[in-house]
Amino acid sequence: MTHEKTARSSRRLSGSPFMDDAMKQVLVCNSCQCDLSLPIDFLEEKFTITNLNKYPEEDGVAPGCAMHIEFWVWYADDKDILEQRVWMNSDDIAGFTNLDRSLSHGCCGPNGQINTRCHCGALIGRYYSDCLMPNYFSPEPDQTQFLPFVEDEWEREAMKRERLYAANKK
Repeated sequence: MTHEKTARSSRRLSGSPFMDDAMKQVLVCNSCQCDLSLPIDFLEEKFTITNLNKYPEEDGVAPGCAMHIEFWVWYADDKDILEQRVWMNSDDIAGFTNLDRSLSHGCCGPNGQINTRCHCGALIGRYYSDCLMPNYFSPEPDQTQFLPFVEDEWEREAMKRERLYAANKK
């Protein structure tokens, strides 16, 4: 049997392969348009499993930061897929999400299957804290998006209503 290699982008991006790193971003649920994270900065460097040792944090992603990472994943259908994911510090989503412990659990913690829900009930990402991996969160690209963070709460709420209106119009 041969392994077929396919590239799959797990981020929904418009135009560039990565978000603008100079601006703080916030993770948003595509279902209810609610904020799912504190404002974060993306690290400039793109990481792979092999160059991850250049990252200064030993225990995962630093608070307030997110990183782009890509790695090959083998699936049971004999395909290797290049995952292009975002890793975030799990503290940056605390209070915005709920870990659904019934969905996945490793020997000593959540093992990274889709296991995190928005308060609206949508499955929005993968929380890792098993002994095999550093502690981090990886959002699902089809269920979430990164948007520029807006300081003004009223403006942020108005933008949320506009996104909900546009989604309901479709």
